[in-house]
Amino acid sequence: MEFSLPKNITAIISKLNDNGYTAHVVGGCVRDMVLKKEPKDWDITTNALPDDVKQIFPKTYDTGIKHGTVTVVFEGMAVEITTWRRDMDYSDHRRPDKVQFSQTLTEDLMRRDFTMNALAYHPYEGLIDPFNGLSDIEAGLIRCVGKPLERFSEDALRMLRAIRFSAQLGFTVEPDTLQAIKTHHEDLKYVSRERIASELNKMLASRYPERLSLLWETGLGRGIFPSIQTLPPRFPEACKALTAMTENAALFNEGQKRILLLGLLFVLAFKENAHHHALSLLKDLKYDNATLDGVRKLILAVRDLSNPSARNIRRALWVYGREAGQQALMLLKVISSNMLSVTDPSCLPKPLVPALTGGALLKTGEFKGPEIGRTMELLNFCLWERPELNDAQTLILLAQSLKRMVYRPSDE
Repeated sequence: MEFSLPKNITAIISKLNDNGYTAHVVGGCVRDMVLKKEPKDWDITTNALPDDVKQIFPKTYDTGIKHGTVTVVFEGMAVEITTWRRDMDYSDHRRPDKVQFSQTLTEDLMRRDFTMNALAYHPYEGLIDPFNGLSDIEAGLIRCVGKPLERFSEDALRMLRAIRFSAQLGFTVEPDTLQAIKTHHEDLKYVSRERIASELNKMLASRYPERLSLLWETGLGRGIFPSIQTLPPRFPEACKALTAMTENAALFNEGQKRILLLGLLFVLAFKENAHHHALSLLKDLKYDNATLDGVRKLILAVRDLSNPSARNIRRALWVYGREAGQQALMLLKVISSNMLSVTDPSCLPKPLVPALTGGALLKTGEFKGPEIGRTMELLNFCLWERPELNDAQTLILLAQSLKRMVYRPSDE
């Protein structure tokens, strides 16, 4: 099996070879080439020690020197070069306490998480596959290198990675590997909440986000979202439907898809106060404010659009914005039977902006102080019902009428 490597990667390998060392590209980049995907990152493994690497290449950074990793900047590309190693004890269930440099490439590959990632490649030697990773890729299987219980005991993050790869690649987690996750699922407590959120985001952005169901099947889901003990049974199919809709929606980015699918999970999981539960769970995972606000608006818009009348749609667009309104209708379309006749979410009008401002009301000399805000709120209610009234002069006349009917001097 032959692959075409970027010229600078080939040059780095050649430079190490010319200095008497062995070097191969390794891990995910090789897996991606097997899958005919363009690698995002390139990693090189070598028998050269870190100090040897730094002597060969003039521009380097000690990005992981404790574990034998040096980042080399060569012809404008940053590449991690790691010395062959064996990982010793993992007392924190995340990272090796120390490493021991190895004498063979196979021993280095042995420490990796899954067989599909325990692949190495050299332009002249071809594919190096001591653990049958190629066969597992061809079979669409995610299988641990060696004993799954040991791999997950060493690094609890690997459990999440197994499910993330399943979501990204559509692969099946091999039975012994899946059972080992079920056995070790409580070790997720050793993984930082930020790292858990990072893996979760990759699942949500994946081609098969419905594979999140594996989180609850293995027990990991309860460690991520403690108040969602069981995945809502409607989630997987609704997730598939929303994923298909987002693929056809113009300019629907990963952040929007993340908000949409998180919103779906919380709307299905909580009958009441879903937005409060969502904010609590997402804050615990250290999510950014944009995601928190987006999920909150989406859940509230879903609540307000459960009766999708034209009036309620206009109100939701005004209160929560067009994006949240569009997402809410997409979500409701897949979980609510009375949404079939609703206008296509992608064809929603822009939120209705009143033709009259509070400043214009003030200039009339008839309104002042808190009265202006209350009047504008009443005008909004009127426009949600009768958008054809949205004319500045008409709204002034309507405001004057509302003042006579509603506002009393005792309110001052």
